[in-house]
Amino acid sequence: MIGEGGDDIYIVDNVNDLVFESPLNGGHDLIQTWVDYGLSDNVEDGVLLGNADLTLSGNNLDNVLTGNSGNNTLMGFGGTNQLFGAEGNDTLFGGWGSNTLTGGTGSDTFTFNNWITLGPEMGMGPADSQNIITDFSALDGDKIDFSGYDMDPLTLGVQHMTFIGSNEFTGAGQLRFVDQVLLGNVSGDLGADFQVQLLGVHTLSANDVLV
Repeated sequence: MIGEGGDDIYIVDNVNDLVFESPLNGGHDLIQTWVDYGLSDNVEDGVLLGNADLTLSGNNLDNVLTGNSGNNTLMGFGGTNQLFGAEGNDTLFGGWGSNTLTGGTGSDTFTFNNWITLGPEMGMGPADSQNIITDFSALDGDKIDFSGYDMDPLTLGVQHMTFIGSNEFTGAGQLRFVDQVLLGNVSGDLGADFQVQLLGVHTLSANDVLV
């Protein structure tokens, strides 16, 4: 499928379907897919159709990715992205940059498993890069997942982080929650190197954070 100028909509029903969108065509383009799919270059948005458990991944643009009623995995990659899980028990990876994540109904997992999913400023000064979770609900079984986050990739095995509640940082590898913001310290300088804002959330327990 080849796009022309303007806002194009592509319907994908086979993983072998190819979409070609020229950067010269402009417009704001959308892929609607019934199967696992990754957005082609120069396509901004993607929507999963049906009710199957599917994976939808973005590209280096500012993407809007929307799930269906199944248990979906949404992966933002580059850009400043908006991810909407809709129904089902979804897993959301924001990607590089400051992203907005909305799980929707069901028990959703917001995953930050490496430096890329925490943004380009992670570990480079104060909390410059911020991801936002709009609808975190412990009652619904939502989780924030840092279990795959490796504090030191050069050391054998995964060097896990530790959740310390609202306590002050005392060293590297700690997560603390205060004023609706989950803060992480990696450098060991006792300041926040990244942050994840949880809108409307005033308490967060160790059961809510996977490390």
